[in-house]
Amino acid sequence: MVNCAVINCKNCTNGRRKNQENVSFHRFPHEPNLKRKWIEATGNKDWSPTKHSTICSKHFEEASFVEGKKQRILANAAYPTVDVLKITTEEVSLFIYLLT
Repeated sequence: MVNCAVINCKNCTNGRRKNQENVSFHRFPHEPNLKRKWIEATGNKDWSPTKHSTICSKHFEEASFVEGKKQRILANAAYPTVDVLKITTEEVSLFIYLLT
């Protein structure tokens, strides 16, 4: 089963969710700066993706995709911007500071 790594996203491949038509899952990029943007988009603090971690297509702008021969392909420089939490390390540090 594949799950979306974005906090509060319920998209997965277990077949139980009926509204998942045309949802695809995309593995994290290897390029460090782009990978950091993807990690920040998950909203998971102090988390590192595994080689199996994915983010679903619902978190990408339509312009982030190009048409392939058989399926849509995520553009190389695309990163998630739709319905993401985007918590950066600086924001988490500030939040903790304000709580103390």
